[in-house]
Amino acid sequence: MAMRYRRRDNGASPCAIAPIRTVVQIGPQLRMFGQGAMSAKEECIVNGGLSAFILRGGDPKVPGLTFRAVVLWLHVALGTLVVGCLPVKAEVTAAGSGGAAVLWPLPAAMHPAVEQMPAEHESSITAVARHLAERESDPFQRIKALHDYVIRRMRYDEEALALGRWPAQDAQAVFASLRALCTGYAQLLTALGRSVGEEIVTLTGQVRTLSTFPGTALHAWNAARIQGRWYLIDAAWNGGSRRDGRFVGGYGTDYLFTPAPVFAFEHLPADPAWHLLGEPLSERDFVEQPLLPARFAGEGLKLEAVRHTSIGVQLQLANPQDRFVLARPVAPTVGGCTSPTGTVLEIRCDLSSPGRHRLQLFSSDRREGTYLWVGQIDIALPHQKSEGARNAPDTQVGEIE
Repeated sequence: MAMRYRRRDNGASPCAIAPIRTVVQIGPQLRMFGQGAMSAKEECIVNGGLSAFILRGGDPKVPGLTFRAVVLWLHVALGTLVVGCLPVKAEVTAAGSGGAAVLWPLPAAMHPAVEQMPAEHESSITAVARHLAERESDPFQRIKALHDYVIRRMRYDEEALALGRWPAQDAQAVFASLRALCTGYAQLLTALGRSVGEEIVTLTGQVRTLSTFPGTALHAWNAARIQGRWYLIDAAWNGGSRRDGRFVGGYGTDYLFTPAPVFAFEHLPADPAWHLLGEPLSERDFVEQPLLPARFAGEGLKLEAVRHTSIGVQLQLANPQDRFVLARPVAPTVGGCTSPTGTVLEIRCDLSSPGRHRLQLFSSDRREGTYLWVGQIDIALPHQKSEGARNAPDTQVGEIE
């Protein structure tokens, strides 16, 4: 089998847009659509292989949360019975010591109070917030409803981004204009919370996406205090992404109550205290770590180690949901990567030559179908390999260049 892949650059911006939902379509003619380091027209062919799998349970640890089980769930939506596998997750650690139990990621469904809101209740920020607060008593769901309303009302301001002219991004301005950059999304969520006594703050800092990697872009997001603990939120990134050079609206929950260690792979706050980690990352550590979006941990994946081999590299991943995971070099190389299955994955990549290499990771719940981008890792292979180097101990994740 062969895999044809094309990358489409989504471009960098001073207010970074959500990572593209990059996909790989697996079938008789395998096609991968993406973006990043390659030009919009550049194409190449690499070898690829897939095999079937058997669903198994697991109980490993992932950053910031604990997988208690993999359970079968049933849900009736629009008269259709949907069957799938969901991890039951608890103990989201917001500040490095304990925390209230919360499911993450939450199902990607808009809060019903937002969907059913009458137009007459959208006369002001305060009216909206009170309407939602009166209809939701659960503290996490109340914050989710405010977050969902921001996504439903706002449209990312592509024109302002293209022209480089930043209109006012305060909450009142974006509420009236229905358009916002990332700061506007964050300010509106803060204002909605303030209107009903919820403690939500706006944070600023740097983020990494495929379009900025290995560099960064400026961004704004939120933190909300719930039952004495802080939780991180990025409403702008949950509200859509750029595809083929333009913003496409959407809805997701990957960046709603995201565990702090997961959030830290992509977000670096200007104030280190808002890492919500026991020990904040330095800017150098932030930019040199693997680029693993929230989706990576949300699917139960954890990068355990990277080992140099005589011909390339071996990735070890925890995979409790038994997903199919593909690793592909950005540049064409001889050999490509293996595609093992199971709850513990050891992916071997033949990178052919010493120097710097970039691997992208894709994941799916089935052998053939759509694979979504879930990560990118830069690997530096030594120029000379002695016998000692061939048998060197594991290179841990924190040491990857």
